[in-house]
Amino acid sequence: MMRLFAALDLPEAVADRLEPLQAGVPGARWVARRNLHLTLRFFGEVEDPVAHDLDDALAHAFARPGGPPALLWLSGVAWFGDERKPRQLVVSAKPDPGLMHLQAKVDRAGVAAGLAPDTRRFVPHVTLARFAGRPGDRLFGWHAQHNLINIGPIGIDRFVLYRSFLKPDGPVYQPLADYPLVDEAEADVDASVTP
Repeated sequence: MMRLFAALDLPEAVADRLEPLQAGVPGARWVARRNLHLTLRFFGEVEDPVAHDLDDALAHAFARPGGPPALLWLSGVAWFGDERKPRQLVVSAKPDPGLMHLQAKVDRAGVAAGLAPDTRRFVPHVTLARFAGRPGDRLFGWHAQHNLINIGPIGIDRFVLYRSFLKPDGPVYQPLADYPLVDEAEADVDASVTP
C-alpha cells in the first residue's frame, strides 16, 4: 500500500515569500518549507498495482498539451475550520480556469485507474500550518497582518505524484513521478514570480 497525492511544487521564490508567514500563532505546527505544495488530488492508500495504473493514466492524460494554460495566483490567507478551533492555516489560490482544468484532469485520471472520484469540492490552497492546540486571539492578528499577500502569476509546467510517509515529527514526501504539461520551449507564460 502507498499513500499517494498529486501536487504542484512551489518555486523557491514563492517559498521565500511564504516562509515569513509561518510564525506568530500559538498551537500551529508549521509545514516544513520542503513540504510546501498545492495538492491537486489526494488519492489516499493505494495498492501497488493501482499505483502503477494511476501512473499510466496520468502519463496518458498529459501526453499532449490540452486545455487552457494553468496559472497559479496565491492571494490572501485563511483558515479551515471554526475560528475557535481551526484545523489549518492556508494561503488561498485563485481558482484559475487552467488550474481547475488541470485538477479535473488529474481526478479523471484517478478514476481511469480505478479509484473513486473525489467528492470534495476542490479549494486550491497551500497549507502553512496545522493545529495541535487553540490559537486564541493571535489568529486574527496573523490574518490581518498577512491577508494582503499576492503572488503570481506563476506558470505551471508540471506536477508531481508523491508518496507520503507519516512520521511523528511530520510527513515525508517522496516524489514518484513527474508529469510535464508542455514543452518548456512551448511555454508562453513566464514561470517567475511577480511582486
